[in-house]
Amino acid sequence: HKHKVLIHRFFARHHPSVTDDPMEADFVFVPLYATCYRFYRLKIDGASFDEDKVSAFVQKAVRTVRSTEAWKRSNGSKHVFVFPHDYSICSTYLPER
Repeated sequence: HKHKVLIHRFFARHHPSVTDDPMEADFVFVPLYATCYRFYRLKIDGASFDEDKVSAFVQKAVRTVRSTEAWKRSNGSKHVFVFPHDYSICSTYLPER
């Protein structure tokens, strides 16, 4: 989790040209804390934990971002996601086409 937090903090606090308007941005950092959500669900659900809940969380987040005007304008080329654990990108992000 630490990598995601450090990258998020870097962009949010230290980058000289941060903007809240994604249409003005050269790139858009999308903070997506899938691992934190996974451990939250594991704590809540315990033995009945299902990895599909994490997949659904990530897929919903990506769908939401993909529906924005900023995504549509750049076809997502300006958007940056951080997936430091392979299960995030391999299992959940890649949509079926």
